[in-house]
Amino acid sequence: MYPIGSLFVLQLFLLPLMLFYFEMCFLINNPWSLLDKICKIIYIVAIISMFFWLLCSVFKVISPTGTVTTDWGPKRQIPSYYGVYFETQPINFGSIDTVRNSGIYTESPMFAFTLSLCYGFRVFIQKKSARSNILLILSMLSTMTSTSVIILLGSALVVFLENTKFNKKIQFLIGPLILIIVIYLLCLIALQKITTGESFSVRMDDVHAAFLDWLQNPLFGNGIGNFESLINKMSSARTALQSHLYIGFSSGFMQILALGGIFLELIYTIPIFAFGIANHSKYGFYGFVFSGMILILFFNLIISFEWLFLILLPMLFSFSIFHLGKPIIDDQETNYGI
Repeated sequence: MYPIGSLFVLQLFLLPLMLFYFEMCFLINNPWSLLDKICKIIYIVAIISMFFWLLCSVFKVISPTGTVTTDWGPKRQIPSYYGVYFETQPINFGSIDTVRNSGIYTESPMFAFTLSLCYGFRVFIQKKSARSNILLILSMLSTMTSTSVIILLGSALVVFLENTKFNKKIQFLIGPLILIIVIYLLCLIALQKITTGESFSVRMDDVHAAFLDWLQNPLFGNGIGNFESLINKMSSARTALQSHLYIGFSSGFMQILALGGIFLELIYTIPIFAFGIANHSKYGFYGFVFSGMILILFFNLIISFEWLFLILLPMLFSFSIFHLGKPIIDDQETNYGI
């Protein structure tokens, strides 16, 4: 039900070899070269998707140029616009019918993941201004995912507290007020999901099922390809509605805990925590925030085996363990195009 072939296993074992690639990038003073190039591609995708989302999905100015068959969930055909934008997820807000912006991806949460990673990298690592990230912010909002809203609100709070020119006493007074506003907005989002859709209950059922599954084999889990064991722990009211082939999962963190146990969970999370700790001298509080953002994405989205996420882990590990206590050199100093 969750195919793990021999090629996939081979690729997973080859991932640690990327440590040598990132080590070389570090040695030539260009550690973030790969992620920087990926983010530039994501930025281009964001431009194209916003153009087509507004003209095609919102204002209906352009008609579909064709259809594409997808088996992400039930097999179905989705509208395609010149092969660069696809309408995968219609959504209803009361009497308003619209479409979530999923760009070139099979669903909007996957698009939100790439956009959020690019946004976090530009804000907390490259330290680019808010003005230069307006397009990414709008693209994240157009995916209509709670994860994007959480990332945007949280980052706005962090940037404000970090860059405010107020004195410490005013910071101390304003900080909690902004935090209360952010928490209130997050509660509104959660309430909206509880009262108008199934996503909240599905996510809670996923967490509950994964926890029960993990308890059976806490140390090493029930096997990476054993998705059936997770399905068996899900609510019967949910599994009875559709075939096991079409039942998805919503939390990468909980999936790894259930199928790989504490052992595999540590392999996934140690690089994330280590990066914030080891590179505090370079990025300060932003380093911890970048790590925290990745953890939020890992918990809220099913990105356990997405290659962008899997490549990110050895990248963070390389910049942490191999260079503990050493500041990462600025990207702008040297660029050899690796």
